[in-house]
Amino acid sequence: MLEKINNHVILNHIDKPARLLLWSVDQVIVCICPCAIGMITEHIGLGIAFSIIASIGFKVFKKKFGNSKIRSILYWNFPTSETLVKKGLPPSHVRVWHK
Repeated sequence: MLEKINNHVILNHIDKPARLLLWSVDQVIVCICPCAIGMITEHIGLGIAFSIIASIGFKVFKKKFGNSKIRSILYWNFPTSETLVKKGLPPSHVRVWHK
């Protein structure tokens, strides 16, 4: 009876997001962007302050709304490679073109 023990293991770490030290990748990006802009404009103190404020705000927003709301905001407000390529196309609501 003891020989028939189930040797299968269900992994629980596959669906966890990628992390850099203690933070997830999106939190690191939110922290690094204001710091980088502060370094470029030679306002390192302001960059670090905005980085801390942005990371706290992002953490609260992510806890309140989740990843799906963040993805929808990014989708609707930032261009993708498809929209940049199709920039020459007319809007979809225009049906008739006259010259």
